[in-house]
Amino acid sequence: MEHIGYKVFYKAAFDLQASKNSRGDILWDTIEEIRYWITVKYRKKGDPLPEKTQVWSDWKRGKTIRSKSGQVVLYSCFCLDEQKCYWACQIKEPPAGEVGFAPREWMTEIGFCQTEPGAATITLITAYLDRPGFIGPCQDDPDFNTPGIIHRLRHSKRLSCSINGYVPTDKPLHFVPGQYYDFWKLVSNPLREIPVVYISPRTMDDKTESTLLDPEYVARILDMNAIVCYADSVDFSREMTQLCPQEYACYSGSIRIYAGHPRETDDGRRHRLITANQLLKMQDQSDSMIYEILRRALVQDVHFYDDLFTVENCRRKKDALTAQKRIRELKEREQNSTSTAEEILNAAADSEQEKRHIEETLLETQIRNETLQQELDDARKEIKNANVTAGIYREQAANYNEVLSSLEKMREFHSYPSDAKSVVEYISLHYSDRFFFHRASA
Repeated sequence: MEHIGYKVFYKAAFDLQASKNSRGDILWDTIEEIRYWITVKYRKKGDPLPEKTQVWSDWKRGKTIRSKSGQVVLYSCFCLDEQKCYWACQIKEPPAGEVGFAPREWMTEIGFCQTEPGAATITLITAYLDRPGFIGPCQDDPDFNTPGIIHRLRHSKRLSCSINGYVPTDKPLHFVPGQYYDFWKLVSNPLREIPVVYISPRTMDDKTESTLLDPEYVARILDMNAIVCYADSVDFSREMTQLCPQEYACYSGSIRIYAGHPRETDDGRRHRLITANQLLKMQDQSDSMIYEILRRALVQDVHFYDDLFTVENCRRKKDALTAQKRIRELKEREQNSTSTAEEILNAAADSEQEKRHIEETLLETQIRNETLQQELDDARKEIKNANVTAGIYREQAANYNEVLSSLEKMREFHSYPSDAKSVVEYISLHYSDRFFFHRASA
């Protein structure tokens, strides 16, 4: 796990809303605030980060940014789920500290989960790690403070912060006599998630009315993690004794931490009460003890990791979305394949039917062609026979003409030849194509 060994210094979870000055991209507005905070911080330290807009635009999409020395590293991850975007970054700052002490590395993780257009939930954690394996003492725990990026986001002109509808502030709410119902409305709101820390007043030895803790300081060290409120008049406590259920009562200098999502059936132990006597005993041991207890319980709660949206979470979500998309594509492809197979089978059936039709048509055509060929052959035979018959008729006609011609010529003679010369003349005249006589024969 990425955070093993790290000690939580600060954590927060709150809502962001784009204001009227927003550029229209709430994620980019958030990145611009981070950009300004970290670049100014390390420009002053002499290890500048790139300031070109394109570099930070690429970082928004998952690229890495490094400072000039390479010791400041900014990682990020981006994924889009339908119309909502999820983004997380991790900022690792170089080890620092006094010589002879274990170097201390700082890490900040910021998660961005869009809830609707122009709105998102932010989770943030700052943690530090004293170098493992270093032989030597560790540095003292760092002084309480709120990370600079929180101040940037709280005072942004393009973004507004809220927690369950409450505007987070590092200033305590001051209640005066007559405002008990306002106080009770805040404490008893079942939708409230953020704890309420109430510091009650008491009459001091010098007869003045005051609180045992500094409300201003408590509000600063619990910034974004609790709503701190107090009263400095015992008259307000008198109202509480008369109007407040005993399970919620707090007066005489005690403090009470009202847990989120209160219920009417709550046991008083769910809303932790630290009595004035307990506070005084702690102060006898150390003035800072109670402040450390409150900060450790409310600001450095390690269970916050369960709700933190980190780069690792974003990568897992991105992988899961990619896997889901792949599964959808495979299912669609399977459905399309089934449809295609049905289409192919239908087409095959149609093709088979069409093939049979073509084969039948082809057979009919072949039979028709054979019939026509037979008819053609018969016609040719008839024509041939007719030509032969015509030739015979022509021959007969020619012979008939010859006979007729001979008869005509015979009619020209009044008598048959009587001597040999007349016979020769007669034959030469009528049959010159068949007989030829020359002088010797004559």
